Amino acid sequence: MCGLVGILSKTSFGFTSGDLDMFQSMLVSDSIRGEDSTGVFGIYKNKQARTVKVAAEPHNLFRCDEWGDFRNKAINSMTALIGHNRYATRGAINSVNAHPFNEGKIVLVHNGTLNNHKDFNKEVDVDSHAIA
Repeated sequence: MCGLVGILSKTSFGFTSGDLDMFQSMLVSDSIRGEDSTGVFGIYKNKQARTVKVAAEPHNLFRCDEWGDFRNKAINSMTALIGHNRYATRGAINSVNAHPFNEGKIVLVHNGTLNNHKDFNKEVDVDSHAIA
Protein backbone atom coordinates (compact mmCIF):
# COMPACT_ATOMS: atom_id res chain seq x y z
CA MET A 1 0.00 0.00 0.00
CA CYS A 2 0.94 3.65 -0.35
CA GLY A 3 2.44 5.88 2.30
CA LEU A 4 1.53 9.39 3.39
CA VAL A 5 3.48 12.00 5.36
CA GLY A 6 2.74 15.61 6.22
CA ILE A 7 3.79 18.63 8.22
CA LEU A 8 2.10 21.87 9.21
CA SER A 9 3.87 25.12 9.95
CA LYS A 10 3.59 26.23 13.57
CA THR A 11 4.00 29.88 12.61
CA SER A 12 2.48 32.26 10.08
CA PHE A 13 5.95 32.67 8.58
CA GLY A 14 5.84 29.23 6.96
CA PHE A 15 8.57 26.61 6.88
CA THR A 16 12.28 26.86 7.51
CA SER A 17 15.01 25.08 5.59
CA GLY A 18 15.28 22.66 8.52
CA ASP A 19 11.57 21.87 8.25
CA LEU A 20 12.07 20.98 4.57
CA ASP A 21 15.06 18.79 5.44
CA MET A 22 12.89 16.93 7.98
CA PHE A 23 10.04 16.57 5.46
CA GLN A 24 12.41 15.13 2.87
CA SER A 25 13.72 12.63 5.44
CA MET A 26 10.14 11.65 6.28
CA LEU A 27 9.36 11.10 2.60
CA VAL A 28 12.45 8.94 2.14
CA SER A 29 11.66 6.88 5.25
CA ASP A 30 8.08 6.44 4.08
CA SER A 31 9.15 5.14 0.66
CA ILE A 32 9.12 1.64 2.14
CA ARG A 33 5.33 1.93 1.68
CA GLY A 34 5.65 2.58 -2.06
CA GLU A 35 8.58 2.96 -4.46
CA ASP A 36 6.66 3.37 -7.73
CA SER A 37 6.25 7.14 -7.56
CA THR A 38 6.60 10.10 -5.23
CA GLY A 39 4.58 13.29 -5.09
CA VAL A 40 4.12 16.29 -2.85
CA PHE A 41 1.69 19.14 -2.56
CA GLY A 42 2.09 22.33 -0.60
CA ILE A 43 -0.44 24.92 0.47
CA TYR A 44 0.59 28.55 0.17
CA LYS A 45 -0.48 31.16 2.71
CA ASN A 46 -3.10 32.37 0.17
CA LYS A 47 -4.62 28.82 0.17
CA GLN A 48 -3.40 27.98 -3.35
CA ALA A 49 -1.86 24.54 -3.85
CA ARG A 50 1.19 23.45 -5.82
CA THR A 51 2.18 19.91 -6.69
CA VAL A 52 5.31 18.18 -7.90
CA LYS A 53 5.55 14.46 -8.67
CA VAL A 54 7.65 11.86 -10.46
CA ALA A 55 7.35 8.17 -11.30
CA ALA A 56 10.32 7.34 -9.09
CA GLU A 57 11.46 7.12 -5.48
CA PRO A 58 11.95 10.30 -3.41
CA HIS A 59 15.67 10.74 -4.14
CA ASN A 60 14.85 11.16 -7.83
CA LEU A 61 12.19 13.74 -6.99
CA PHE A 62 14.75 15.72 -4.99
CA ARG A 63 17.13 15.76 -7.98
CA CYS A 64 14.67 17.38 -10.42
CA ASP A 65 14.66 21.13 -11.11
CA GLU A 66 10.98 21.38 -10.25
CA TRP A 67 11.68 20.15 -6.70
CA GLY A 68 14.38 22.78 -6.21
CA ASP A 69 11.93 25.52 -7.13
CA PHE A 70 9.16 23.94 -5.01
CA ARG A 71 11.47 23.66 -2.00
CA ASN A 72 12.61 27.28 -2.30
CA LYS A 73 9.01 28.52 -2.51
CA ALA A 74 7.92 26.29 0.40
CA ILE A 75 10.37 28.08 2.69
CA ASN A 76 8.55 31.10 4.19
CA SER A 77 5.59 30.77 1.77
CA MET A 78 3.76 27.50 2.50
CA THR A 79 1.89 26.39 5.61
CA ALA A 80 1.27 22.69 4.87
CA LEU A 81 3.16 19.95 3.04
CA ILE A 82 1.77 16.51 2.21
CA GLY A 83 3.84 13.77 0.61
CA HIS A 84 2.80 10.52 -1.03
CA ASN A 85 4.75 7.39 -1.96
CA ARG A 86 2.81 5.22 -4.39
CA TYR A 87 2.66 1.47 -4.52
CA ALA A 88 0.86 0.97 -7.83
CA THR A 89 -2.20 -1.25 -7.41
CA ARG A 90 -4.08 0.30 -10.35
CA GLY A 91 -2.79 1.91 -13.53
CA ALA A 92 0.63 2.22 -15.10
CA ILE A 93 3.66 3.53 -13.26
CA ASN A 94 4.15 7.00 -14.74
CA SER A 95 4.09 10.61 -13.61
CA VAL A 96 0.47 11.08 -14.74
CA ASN A 97 -0.67 8.34 -12.35
CA ALA A 98 1.51 9.56 -9.47
CA HIS A 99 -0.24 11.28 -6.56
CA PRO A 100 -1.34 13.95 -5.78
CA PHE A 101 -4.19 14.44 -8.21
CA ASN A 102 -5.53 17.94 -8.97
CA GLU A 103 -9.12 18.26 -10.10
CA GLY A 104 -10.55 21.75 -9.87
CA LYS A 105 -10.26 22.83 -6.24
CA ILE A 106 -9.45 19.30 -5.06
CA VAL A 107 -5.94 18.03 -4.37
CA LEU A 108 -6.02 14.37 -3.34
CA VAL A 109 -3.66 11.72 -2.05
CA HIS A 110 -5.04 8.33 -1.09
CA ASN A 111 -3.93 5.06 0.45
CA GLY A 112 -5.90 1.96 -0.41
CA THR A 113 -7.60 0.25 -3.31
CA LEU A 114 -11.05 1.07 -4.64
CA ASN A 115 -12.33 -1.81 -6.76
CA ASN A 116 -15.23 0.02 -8.40
CA HIS A 117 -13.34 3.17 -9.40
CA LYS A 118 -14.56 2.95 -13.02
CA ASP A 119 -18.05 3.70 -11.65
CA PHE A 120 -16.75 7.16 -10.73
CA ASN A 121 -14.65 7.94 -13.80
CA LYS A 122 -14.05 5.60 -16.74
CA GLU A 123 -11.40 7.91 -18.28
CA VAL A 124 -8.68 7.48 -15.64
CA ASP A 125 -6.60 4.43 -14.75
CA VAL A 126 -5.99 5.06 -11.07
CA ASP A 127 -8.67 4.62 -8.43
CA SER A 128 -7.45 7.64 -6.45
CA HIS A 129 -7.72 9.84 -9.54
CA ALA A 130 -11.29 8.63 -10.04
CA ILE A 131 -12.15 9.70 -6.47
CA ALA A 132 -10.83 13.21 -7.13
